[in-house]
Amino acid sequence: EGGGGEGAGAGNVARHGGWVCGMEGNASPWRQEGMDGDEETREGKQGMYEVLHLAKGADVEQVKRAYRNLANKCHPDKHQRQEDRDAAQETFRRIKEAYEVLADEQAREVHDKHGPDAALEMLKCKAQGKTYRGNERYTEGREEDEDEDAGELGAYTDPEELFRRFAKWRREQYEAELDATTNYRGAYVFGFNAANALRPYDTNVSRMPELTSAAISASATVPVTRKDYLNLGGNVVTRRGVGGGSVNLGWRHAFEDEAGSSVEGSATLGARTLFTAATSRRISEHCEASFAAAYEPGDGITLSVSSQQELGEHTQGEFGWTLGPAGGLQLLLSHQRGKWDLRGDLKLGLNGVGMSLVALKRLSKRLYARLAARFGTSGADMEAGFGGRISERSSAALSFVAGLQGTLAKIKISRAGGHKLLLPVALSPVLDVEAALALVAVAGLSTVGVILASHAQDSFNKKKIQEKLEVRHRRYEQDCRVVRQSAQRSRGMESRRGGLVILGAVYGDLSKVGRQDLLERMETRTRAVLEDPERGMVVELLPCPAGQLWIDVTDAVQFLVENGRLAIEGGVNKSGMVGFYDVALGKKKSLSIRYLFRDQLHDCMVMGDEALSAPMAHHRKRSG
Repeated sequence: EGGGGEGAGAGNVARHGGWVCGMEGNASPWRQEGMDGDEETREGKQGMYEVLHLAKGADVEQVKRAYRNLANKCHPDKHQRQEDRDAAQETFRRIKEAYEVLADEQAREVHDKHGPDAALEMLKCKAQGKTYRGNERYTEGREEDEDEDAGELGAYTDPEELFRRFAKWRREQYEAELDATTNYRGAYVFGFNAANALRPYDTNVSRMPELTSAAISASATVPVTRKDYLNLGGNVVTRRGVGGGSVNLGWRHAFEDEAGSSVEGSATLGARTLFTAATSRRISEHCEASFAAAYEPGDGITLSVSSQQELGEHTQGEFGWTLGPAGGLQLLLSHQRGKWDLRGDLKLGLNGVGMSLVALKRLSKRLYARLAARFGTSGADMEAGFGGRISERSSAALSFVAGLQGTLAKIKISRAGGHKLLLPVALSPVLDVEAALALVAVAGLSTVGVILASHAQDSFNKKKIQEKLEVRHRRYEQDCRVVRQSAQRSRGMESRRGGLVILGAVYGDLSKVGRQDLLERMETRTRAVLEDPERGMVVELLPCPAGQLWIDVTDAVQFLVENGRLAIEGGVNKSGMVGFYDVALGKKKSLSIRYLFRDQLHDCMVMGDEALSAPMAHHRKRSG
């Protein structure tokens, strides 16, 4: 896939020599393939910490204290109207579930790893006396004498589903432990010739695609100590019955310094013998440099220097200079902004000159389209294709190439962790205009199909998100009925003694909202209630129409006031608190409050999961 400039600057040992190459590529595979991590908010049940208004590190005593406080305020028996009792029943159930999960050590661990659904199913499983044993069966009501970890992951009442969930969790645990100790990487390339299938030159020749070449490389990196790593790898290449291979042994030592320095060496023996030594160091916050030396019998010594530099917020550059039999210069620029990734590569070397340009557009969170052009002394070609994520850890891509050396199709499957399968299929040995036009048409139609499918998927996702927002809004309305009575009681008590009275509170994306005007509307409304005790301290919350990115949480915040104090711990996701919900998915949210304390007006605002404490002297509004 090197393009027309193949061979130019190939002596860049810092990137291509021996084990140094095997140690690279630790960046996200989704970024390499144009795929960002899935930024979509996980839309499961509420996190249990948020339900109890706790940060993730809360201990058992804090969990118990928070549960007692909320359960006392939200108990259904405290409400007289039936609709309020029904709403309180649902809120109380969520609070009780949160306590049961966070008070159970195993369930809490499962919650932190797999979310609230898995934790609740684990508790259900434990209540039914079901536990997992070994790899093949379940037992009910037996002593846990074989595996102390049994039953750590809850499952569904269906035993088959229970088995699948538990097996998946244990497999993920095993993979995580394995990844932490040993890093396996591999590339597998199988080349096919399908020219006879499209335009046979002889009717007696088979039209089945022919396997013409194969190349397999693999490596394993094992930590020997906390700072030393051992690498063992090898490769085998064959083409039309002729081939060879080599083995590689390397060692790397990482220094514990602020510059992230490292030194490494490797030896490659086989069809090609090569000895390599390299060192790298971070020169500054935005620059990293490396130096490598390689010796190959017959060719002598090759020296290489390279540096990587952040040229701007979205732009990176890399420069490489190689001295030796295959010496040359290499310049690479990459720019990532929004949904576009652009990359240019220029190589000037003794073996040739080459340039490549790549443009990649992310069509959705899972799909992307890619266009590339390569020119050099060894040829020129154009490539167009698309790809996307097919699972959490895998991606696939299909592209078509047309150039002076013929036309071909490429199928690529990548797996997170450094495993790649590439299947190039030659369609014509020469540049065939008709075949090239056919490939362009197929690529164009495929891209249009991918775009249409992407838009359909986006529409479907928007619909699902809207449905979930509606469910959360109904829950918000239920919570408002539940906290209203406690908020009225707190508002009246604090008002009579000159304590902390919440005049208005708004939560959501306030970046495009007239926050002060909104708080003034809420203040006018709440002051009217305070001046007329016969209204029972009932505050009518502002409505939340569709598309609005904020909600009125005045009652929900007053509900939290105790003895003239309001305290929300840092690290608490306010979207999951009683009387709150995330009305602005994917956007930065803030909580803005206007309150009275000792007849003095105060304003404050906190972002995200920042801590909040009131009253505070610096919240006081200055007159005028």
